[in-house]
Amino acid sequence: MDYTTEMIPDDNISFEESFYFNETDVSREQSLSFIYYIFVSVFGLIANTLILYVILRFRKMWTPTNIYVFSLALGDIFHMLCLLLFASEIASTYWPLGQFMCRLFWTLIALAPFTNVYFLTIMSIDIFIQQYFPEFLKNRLGPKVAVVISIIVWIVCVLLGIPLFIFADLNETYNCQSIWPEPFAFWNLTFISYRLALDFVFPVLLICIFLILMGVRFRNHEATKSSSRAIKENIILISVLTLVYFVFWVPTHVLEMMSATVGDLEINEGSYYIISLIPYLKSCVYPVLYGFLSKNFEETLNAVLCCKNVQDSSSQPNNSSKKQEEKSSPC
Repeated sequence: MDYTTEMIPDDNISFEESFYFNETDVSREQSLSFIYYIFVSVFGLIANTLILYVILRFRKMWTPTNIYVFSLALGDIFHMLCLLLFASEIASTYWPLGQFMCRLFWTLIALAPFTNVYFLTIMSIDIFIQQYFPEFLKNRLGPKVAVVISIIVWIVCVLLGIPLFIFADLNETYNCQSIWPEPFAFWNLTFISYRLALDFVFPVLLICIFLILMGVRFRNHEATKSSSRAIKENIILISVLTLVYFVFWVPTHVLEMMSATVGDLEINEGSYYIISLIPYLKSCVYPVLYGFLSKNFEETLNAVLCCKNVQDSSSQPNNSSKKQEEKSSPC
């Protein structure tokens, strides 16, 4: 059966609740979606937890770039937890966790894209400074400063998610949603535009500007072979992560804007669940990209997964034998 959805323009409901489905029992699409959501969330939690472990466990991973990657992975873990909560609502056909968890769920939903794109922006600025002001980077910026910057960014992202925490609540059917004040259409469009601007358009444009400047500098500037290789690796890493972020979040932002501006919107139920899942898939792709695009991650992850003896993070790699011990080999 073809399950169609239509937007209800006059009801006081959020984007995720702005569709109703012609359904008799729990639909086949919902059942499949529940299975997909559980699989994606478990994979994403395991992969991103492994990234956190590698960065925390091994001292050689304590670089500014990897500290920002740590925050990216932490944000993706929160996103995967949201997917688990979303799956529980699909299975129960109502929100089973109460009002506070509903508000926390919506706050984390907003927090994930904010942290992702803002830490990508910070990473691009860090590499930009490394290229254009190397002495400043050497003397002023390091892992400790990266930790302080990360804490500040997390605080900013939490503050940006406050509107969802305030207006999230359970409706009369015990579904978790954002309930905007009247006039609903105005505030719904306002918040969608707010998110579109602050967690997508402006940060992505800023990253692109820095990437262009870094690319021009990299081609024209004569750097040492080792530093040039490291800079090139970081530029490629940021470029690919930003591209993946853009591709995986475009469908959701487009559908949100359409839901706020189009009077009647029809969408297949299966398509709705697939589009809802796309941003979460990014959290599964990122850990794989870290391993492929960063030599440090590739070597350390390979050593951990192959149960190799990797140097403890509490000790310094001061001699060549210890450095050789850190190097991984095929399983």
